[in-house]
Amino acid sequence: MAPYHLVTDAIREMYKTEIEFENVGGIRSDLVEGKITREDVVNMDPFHNAVVTFRINGRRLKEILLKDRPAVSGIQYRIESGKLVKAAVGGKAIQDNRVYTGATNSFYAEYALKGIPVKDTGKQRIDVIIDSIRKKGTVKPVYDGRRVVVE
Repeated sequence: MAPYHLVTDAIREMYKTEIEFENVGGIRSDLVEGKITREDVVNMDPFHNAVVTFRINGRRLKEILLKDRPAVSGIQYRIESGKLVKAAVGGKAIQDNRVYTGATNSFYAEYALKGIPVKDTGKQRIDVIIDSIRKKGTVKPVYDGRRVVVE
């Protein structure tokens, strides 16, 4: 199972934000079918990144989607031939001047959110992932078209 949706959904659900995004490449391995161990999660997320929350306007959010093409939760977007042709939060088109609540990892925030204040939640991303898996008991892959990039 490609776990980006698992990670982004777990963090967005825990912090009750409208959006969550993660740098592609920040998750290092898939989860395979069967019992998930702590070692599996550590292999998937070997970093010590904290979870941070923030507020972002729609204009800046669209810039990040186009430039970084992150894994997301709460967002649906489509890039075709280098252009952002669809960008929505909660099924509604992103409005440039509207402010959205969000979460991400501390590493990604350092370069993607330059100039945007962030609040450290005091929890590491791996702990949020483990808590979510324990709470759900069973996790399944989700393929919902939330991130589509066509070159």
